[in-house]
Amino acid sequence: AGSFAIHFAVFEMLGWLGATPDAQKLKACYLSHVHCTITLCSCILYWITNEVRVFSPEFMVEGPNGGSGTEMQWMRYTVAFSVGYFGNDLVRIVQHSSIGGTDMIAHHIIIGGFFLTGLLDRCCTPYHFLFMIEELSTPFLNLRWQYRAEKNSKVYAFCQAAFAILFFLCRIL
Repeated sequence: AGSFAIHFAVFEMLGWLGATPDAQKLKACYLSHVHCTITLCSCILYWITNEVRVFSPEFMVEGPNGGSGTEMQWMRYTVAFSVGYFGNDLVRIVQHSSIGGTDMIAHHIIIGGFFLTGLLDRCCTPYHFLFMIEELSTPFLNLRWQYRAEKNSKVYAFCQAAFAILFFLCRIL
């Protein structure tokens, strides 16, 4: 609930951007950048400082140290932060159709639902936590939208290429 409230408040604080459909989408993009930065830093820092046994069913289902300790708390807090973001973004999409369509609603319900049930059941939290590395492509997706009026620019071309490459590497491969 705390993460949802924080994301909700930050979205509201961006009210100075306006109330047009584009402004609502821009606020959602900025909030997405904040979410990505925090979750990616958490995931990457974890990967650098802790042992990750991706091919161990016990690790991926129960977590490090059998599901106890600071490493597991780290994962749970990061996943809970994302669940709050998904919930807030889902509410915003329903409120402002310019932010996303039914595909985004389905995405948030499915991913947020799996993350939330994993937190409640204390099951597969490492899988959900490590799954967030997929967010590497999201900033470039947002930046593509933000620079859509400049499709011939180098920034847009870079974001387009970075999104495609990272989407393939992080979400498909």
